[in-house]
Amino acid sequence: MEKIDFSKVEMRSYIDSEGFYPVSIRSYSTGTSEFKGTPFIKFTCVADDGASIDTSFYLTEKSLWRYKKFMTILGFEVNGLLDPEDLAKTAVGKRFVATVKRRAPSIDPATGEEIESKYFEVTDFARESDRNSSEEVPF
Repeated sequence: MEKIDFSKVEMRSYIDSEGFYPVSIRSYSTGTSEFKGTPFIKFTCVADDGASIDTSFYLTEKSLWRYKKFMTILGFEVNGLLDPEDLAKTAVGKRFVATVKRRAPSIDPATGEEIESKYFEVTDFARESDRNSSEEVPF
């Protein structure tokens, strides 16, 4: 087996509980979904304590409203003909408050029982300026 240079491997921890997290956008990537080939943009976001979480936006007519809302929260004017990836590039470094919740449970096909997900996802977002500093939640 080849040796691996672990000095180039960045340690990561993940947001692993529900709550409201002020985060910064560290990076983005683009791709297409495996099953339908739907284009998407995925952002990797980092909380102040270094824990990260990814959030993705599918670029379909039915779901573009969510990407527009996200970009508007980040302070962009999102009207007219725009390149979604150009918006993503300029979003790197921007901050927002992520609402993080546990993903919905799945059903065990063998038993029909619910299995609690071990994964968390960003379900909503808000401007940091909308956050009331005297409360733990931004709304």
